[in-house]
Amino acid sequence: MLYEMNNKKLLTDHLQIHIIELKKFKKNILTKDLNCWLKMFTSKNLEASMSEIVKEKTIMEEVQKKYNNFVKSKLMMMEYEKKEAYLYGNQIMLDEERRLGREEGREEGEKNKAISIAKSLKKSGLDAKFISDNTGLSIEEINKL
Repeated sequence: MLYEMNNKKLLTDHLQIHIIELKKFKKNILTKDLNCWLKMFTSKNLEASMSEIVKEKTIMEEVQKKYNNFVKSKLMMMEYEKKEAYLYGNQIMLDEERRLGREEGREEGEKNKAISIAKSLKKSGLDAKFISDNTGLSIEEINKL
């Protein structure tokens, strides 16, 4: 049932939401209603399985009609494919941003390490040219330390 969180008021008892991790469930271990949905979502060939599912639970005939209307509608399928492409593109961009962030972090860490080593070498009295050759920092950067 759905409740309003702040005052715990019942919003509706005409809706049920079930979350099923499909990989964890085998057929016929849930209630008959949920088994129909599980069969539908896990079927390798939905069209072939749907007639069997409808025989078990006649309400699933409406689900079958809605599904058929959806897949036969070019407009709905185009919208679905656009959304899938959008989500896929977002995932690719997010993956790329993460990769770039890791690279930038790694580079920044290497730079900080080089600066730390250069400071130590400079305190030891070594010349800027030697420090530059061994840390990759420029002589100007070393002189600013």
